[in-house]
Parts: sequence; structure tokens; C-alpha cells
Amino acid sequence: MTTDANSAFGANEWLVDELYEQYLQDRHSVDPAWWDFFADYVPSDPARAAALKSKIAGVRATVTSPTYGHPAGEWHHITATWSLSSGTLALYVDGTLAASSTTALSGLLGTLSTLYIGSQRMAGISGTPAAYTANSANGYIDEVRLYSSALSALEIEGIPAYTHTCAASIHHYELSLPSSAVSCLASSVTVAACADASSPCTNRSTGAANHTVTLLPAGAALGATTLSFDATGTTTTTMSNAAALDGATATVTLLSAELLASAAAQCCPNGSSCTASPSCSTTYKTAGLVIAAANGGAATTVGTQTAGSASAAASCATTRRSRHR
Repeated sequence: MTTDANSAFGANEWLVDELYEQYLQDRHSVDPAWWDFFADYVPSDPARAAALKSKIAGVRATVTSPTYGHPAGEWHHITATWSLSSGTLALYVDGTLAASSTTALSGLLGTLSTLYIGSQRMAGISGTPAAYTANSANGYIDEVRLYSSALSALEIEGIPAYTHTCAASIHHYELSLPSSAVSCLASSVTVAACADASSPCTNRSTGAANHTVTLLPAGAALGATTLSFDATGTTTTTMSNAAALDGATATVTLLSAELLASAAAQCCPNGSSCTASPSCSTTYKTAGLVIAAANGGAATTVGTQTAGSASAAASCATTRRSRHR
């Protein structure tokens, strides 16, 4: 509202200013018919306007719940609502009203600042900014939600029962490839999604199934760069470079993962001796002896044999020697 509009009250402007002062202190003490008018009212005298505003400066709204004896390790739902128009603060624990208070703020916001959840960070809260422990949360806070208006008691009552499917818990990813390979033969690259800190991974996350990781090769080609985990929390592809010279190296890097892990990725050459690194390397040889189940097939493991004794099961294998010159 402009000063010209205010001057329409003439000699009665001081009465309007008194009403405005009551509105600032407690708008409920003024006829609601004035509320919209006073929402943007500015006294014509700047000094008078500043004086009225200063009367509500520093007003704080607080609410404190009763003391609870909940044991450690339990989750509880806490809701705080604040209605600026009514000045009401309310606390709900597990959907039930625990405490409320009303402070006359007259629908006016003070100086805005950063909202901190779980810790005392401003001098405006009782105590000093350094004394965080008195009003800090001693536990975990999860799934914080902010709403654009104060929820009703009925709406809050149902919130603790909300559920959703949680993402799989991934402790770390392990990237495994052979420390050496023959250039004429593709080798395997394996990524495991690990559910705990075991290394090499002995407990793979089945919840990673159908989620993806992306690999970045250097010095070799991969059969695929985006891989999906199977039901066991494992995914594989091939790596090859038929033109690699003797001693050439190839590196595979775990570039990204659809599910975030809580710990760093690990490189496990030959599936063992893991170290914290998202990259693993292979050194190529141009000649090598490969045992395969079929001519031109992938390398296979030969079962334990004892000279002079018949094998429990016959094994058919071919020997292939590869050499590049």
C-alpha cells in the first residue's frame, strides 16, 4: 500500500497505526476484516513503520515434547508443523500429537536463514551455536520430507505407515580380470556387487539383480560396456585385443553404477588379492598354452589327475598354442 493511500485516513491515521501495532503483536486481537489490509500496510511515517516492526523483532516460537524412554535401535517417526498464519507449532511422535504451542507472529516472517535438521546451528535457538549437543539428534535421520503447508493431524496420523521398496544395500563393487592374457583369446571380466566388507566378496547382493554398471576399457575392446547383474549379484563380459603386442596392457575401469555403494570399488586380479581401486589391468602375451574343451574354445580348467590311475570321469581336451610374430 502506498503512502498516498494511507494519507486517506487523514487525522485518524494514528488510530490505524495503533490497530496495526496490535495486529503485529497478535493479529487475532484485531477484527479479521483488517487482516488483508494490514498484510501489506506501511505507515506513512518511515520512522513509525520501523518502530512498529522492531517491536516484534526477535520473537521466537518454540515447542518441546515430553521426555521419552525409547530404547536404542528403534525407529520412530517425528513430524513438526508450523502454521505461520496462526503461529502454531506442533510436534507429533509416531503420528500422535506430543506437544504444541502458539506464539503471536502475526503472519510475519523474521530474517530467513538456513534450515538445519538434526543439529543446533543458529544462535537464535536457545544456547550458543557451539553447544550443539544439547539439542542435537543422537541417532540416524532418514527419509526427510518437507511440505508446502502445515499438515493436519489426520494426514500426519497415516504417514508413519507409509512404505516403499528399499534399494539393495551394496557395500562395494569388485572388478576382476586376469592379470595376464593371451592376445588371440578373449578373457573374462567379472563385476560382483558385494553386500558386506568381505574381500574377495563371499556375500554377493542378490538385490542388485537387473541393475547395471558401466565399464570403461582402455587398450582392449569389451563385449559390452553396460552390464546387468544376474540373480546372484554377478555380471560378466569379455575383453579382447587380437592385435596386442607382447607386454601391452589393457585397463578396465568401473565408471559408474546404478546403485551407489557405501565403500570404494576394489580391483581383484584373478579374483584375489583385492585392493581399493576402480580399475584393473591385464598384461598381454603373444604366445601361451591354453587348455580348451574344444578347438578354438575358451580356456577350461583341467581336473586333478593322478598318474597311473584311471580318471573318475573321462575328460576330453585339446591343446592349443598361440604365437604372434
